[in-house]
Amino acid sequence: MGTRGLFGYIIDSRRRAIYHPHDAYPDGLGYDVVSFILKVKPKNYALWIEGLRKVTWSRNQTSGNPEAWYLIEGIQKGRENLKAEDSVSFLRDRLFCEWAYFIDFQNQKMEVWSAGRILAELTFDEIIAEGKAIMDKFSEVEN
Repeated sequence: MGTRGLFGYIIDSRRRAIYHPHDAYPDGLGYDVVSFILKVKPKNYALWIEGLRKVTWSRNQTSGNPEAWYLIEGIQKGRENLKAEDSVSFLRDRLFCEWAYFIDFQNQKMEVWSAGRILAELTFDEIIAEGKAIMDKFSEVEN
């Protein structure tokens, strides 16, 4: 059984997330999210904010396809009419939603959640300073 979780964004103070069926632990999906943040240039944060505002979010939970990465690619390429399934309600499932990560480009931070509770708010400055090693502190967290 995989380590399930969420990968999402905070858009205008509202969380939106895509279900991630496996490897959601900090040195899996957590590293991937940090790597993504490190690749985005600060001058492009506003483009991401606008791109995410244009996404049409539905309330269905996916079966775990790599939709999060297709959404990223679509925003990077400036595609219109992007759609994503919003699974943020899975965050309340403390047993099965083991990890969740939310990127907030407006406030330049990333939230790390485990078992339905927020563990940390990491600023982009902290992430840039520490790199992927910033996720190591969560490796010992028990759900």
